[in-house]
Amino acid sequence: MTEAQRITEDLRRAWDGNPWHGSSVSAILAGVTAAGAAARPIPSAHTIWELTLHMAAWAGEATRRLGGAEAAEPADGDWPAMPPDPTDAAWTDAKLRLAEAHAELTGTVAARAELSDLEAYTVNGLLQHHAYHAGQVALLRKLVQGGN
Repeated sequence: MTEAQRITEDLRRAWDGNPWHGSSVSAILAGVTAAGAAARPIPSAHTIWELTLHMAAWAGEATRRLGGAEAAEPADGDWPAMPPDPTDAAWTDAKLRLAEAHAELTGTVAARAELSDLEAYTVNGLLQHHAYHAGQVALLRKLVQGGN
């Protein structure tokens, strides 16, 4: 198995498989309502919604870098803003943005025969970034949903 194939598999597991560290991102987000995603049970912490948009932005930035672009902040910013009216439709859109950004990154890596050291470092960093924030989402979900 090449490094590109291994990292592709890591990306798939992180999204909807069985990553070694716990639940996948899609499993953690499953069942979170718009109200739950917008809730701020810890006043100084980000919401589930903000974390979802943040992960989507950085997945997109990783894909952009794999396309040869210079390292920069994501086009939507580091922490894209939640909509002022957090509706179910807007929450569905936020989750879709993350799913699409992750799928695009996974497809980009899967299409490669090889990754440079910098490209592998970038994608591995993104995987670590997502694992970190998925853990935050899991804890916030427990606070919002009462321990589930």
